[in-house]
Amino acid sequence: MLTAALAPDVIAEAIEVAVAELRAGQIARAVRRSTVTAALAAIGGRERRLLDALADGDTAAGVIRERLREDLRGAIASPPSWRT
Repeated sequence: MLTAALAPDVIAEAIEVAVAELRAGQIARAVRRSTVTAALAAIGGRERRLLDALADGDTAAGVIRERLREDLRGAIASPPSWRT
């Protein structure tokens, strides 16, 4: 029984399975990292636009606060896929 487990073809298959699992995990992490990076970039852009509008006096502070609250409610109601 131990001899069968140490057979070269069994070991080779076990290594192939382990490498495939590692690669799948790396791909999943890369996709999640890309999704998070894109989300953060979008958030940063929105923050800059809102702060610019506030600094320029284009929009009342109350309107900007309400937009941010709505965004926060939306984010809580439907979390991004990378959080699951």
